[in-house]
Amino acid sequence: MASCADKGPQPDAYGHIEATEITVSAETTGPVVWVGVQEGATAEAGQLLAVVDTTSLGLRHVQLTAQRAAVASRRAQIDAQEAVYREQAGVLNVERERLTSLVEGGAATGKQRDDVEGQWRILQKQIESLDPQRASLRSEITVIDAQISQNKDLINRSSVHSPITGHVITRFIEPGEFVTIGKPLFSLAKLDTVTMKAYVSGDQLPSLQLNQSVTVVSDGGNGSYKEFPGIIYFIASRAEFAPRNLQTREDRVNFVYAIEIRVPNDGTLKIGMPVDVRF
Repeated sequence: MASCADKGPQPDAYGHIEATEITVSAETTGPVVWVGVQEGATAEAGQLLAVVDTTSLGLRHVQLTAQRAAVASRRAQIDAQEAVYREQAGVLNVERERLTSLVEGGAATGKQRDDVEGQWRILQKQIESLDPQRASLRSEITVIDAQISQNKDLINRSSVHSPITGHVITRFIEPGEFVTIGKPLFSLAKLDTVTMKAYVSGDQLPSLQLNQSVTVVSDGGNGSYKEFPGIIYFIASRAEFAPRNLQTREDRVNFVYAIEIRVPNDGTLKIGMPVDVRF
């Protein structure tokens, strides 16, 4: 940074580049079968980064699908049984009406009519008993459908996608490693806009305000430097003890205030890079 100071106005503060990092973690358990990015690569939002083995989840899906089919088959049997009962009840109802006429004419006994009446009532009770069975099967299907949806969600989550467009800062896994839910897989950061964190003295603080435009300067190599526009978006409301080896415009101050500056990045600025700022 000495080259920057020699070729331009004296910096008002010193700091380094930071970026908000996002840790992408595993949402399922199993061995990693594929990893598609290296450290330093750029990942687009939604890009597939890695795949966790889904064999057990696939088998679970087959099992649940078979269970649902079996329950649906039982429901179809109940519907068929109801159709048989209703057909039998219709026949008995015709016989009941015929016997009623015969009893009135003295051609049949009341017992004959009562027997048919009893059989008809039994069939009505059997038909009514099918409704609770059908409701129970509907509940079973609802539970199985929920399990199928949950299993599908786990299968989808086994494919790890990038939540943002950014750079892969750290890759924590290799193909073949066994991961569990919550294990970090990647660390990503958006580097199109980065942050400079710096410290200023109490004498400088009154001249600073939020959304103030500043100039951030980085070492361009070969004795050159490069300037970037920046915006102050955070100013600490309380002072803190000056960190060890902190550089300020004054030689040394006991208390400093932290500020943070948002800087558009063309790819030159890297995390941890030392930079200067002029107010």
